[in-house]
Amino acid sequence: MTQTATTDADDATEYRWELISAVLLGLATLLTAFCALQSAAQGGISQSQSALGARQLSVAVAFDDAAAQALVADQGLFLRYVDAEQHDDTRFANYVRTTLFTPELEQAVRWWERARAAGRTAYSPFDASSPYGSADEAGANRAITRRVQAQKVGERAGTRSDRFNQAAAIFAITLFAAGIAVIVRHRSIQLAFVATALAALLAGAAFMTAGLVG
Repeated sequence: MTQTATTDADDATEYRWELISAVLLGLATLLTAFCALQSAAQGGISQSQSALGARQLSVAVAFDDAAAQALVADQGLFLRYVDAEQHDDTRFANYVRTTLFTPELEQAVRWWERARAAGRTAYSPFDASSPYGSADEAGANRAITRRVQAQKVGERAGTRSDRFNQAAAIFAITLFAAGIAVIVRHRSIQLAFVATALAALLAGAAFMTAGLVG
């Protein structure tokens, strides 16, 4: 009778470890599938943001080229205006200023005139401290800002995708160890595989959590 009771106890213990192994298998399977889905989603976000950043860089370059052309044109108009003023050609100077000046150039020239009247050093309306700036230059700055933002979002999504991939790889260890634990009958070996499966499950969960909150 004692031997029967011992056998029953051993069977109950073996069944308990098999049940734990089966639970670990189920959890690892579900979490692996979840990580695969999240990795794919974050990878898609990373790729789309990288593409957006590349497009914004192209936009910024186009705006920058237009801004450079506008600067050259405004500098040419300013030189014609100054030349007319120096030659007392008031009529032509007024025509250039009232008809050909852009709003940005007019603002910069007014700043330059006020600075000279106040005795401050201002060599031209295009000095570094001048308020001069074309709409194209502002567009280039906006495009660069959007590119930086897209890069940050893309890099964050890429990092999260990597974390989910790492978690899925670790969960594979759980699947392997728990699967072996189900079929092994030697107690100490079974416990070793269950412990390995549980440790891998916790490690994978840590990487998965990093992907969720990262």
